[in-house]
Amino acid sequence: AYTWELPAGLVEPGEDPAEGCRRELLEETGFMARAVHALGENSACTGRLNNRIHNFFVEAGARVNAFQPEPGISVKLVSPTEIVRLIRSGVFVSQLHIGALMLAELNGFLTLPRNARPVRSRK
Repeated sequence: AYTWELPAGLVEPGEDPAEGCRRELLEETGFMARAVHALGENSACTGRLNNRIHNFFVEAGARVNAFQPEPGISVKLVSPTEIVRLIRSGVFVSQLHIGALMLAELNGFLTLPRNARPVRSRK
């Protein structure tokens, strides 16, 4: 089994959230960040958790030549249309990541198509 996710991770103690974003992007995908744009903070579950989620839109730069993903991780670049198809199909289900995509759209960094059809089941 697998899940579709955006690059994400925890901020190290004393680390600036934007730097944590750059670090996680590099660690998980091998891409350097050309620019990091803050989209704001939110909460995962206000009734149960008190942590804050830092959301960023990243303009990716070059990929490190010798990058090898961690075992069990595959990196795939997809278009906004494909992301919407995966969401509508119930394949991309991370509510936090869907919320981050919405913040990117609300802040003018991304346009999510309204008419993308769901992907067909591959059973």
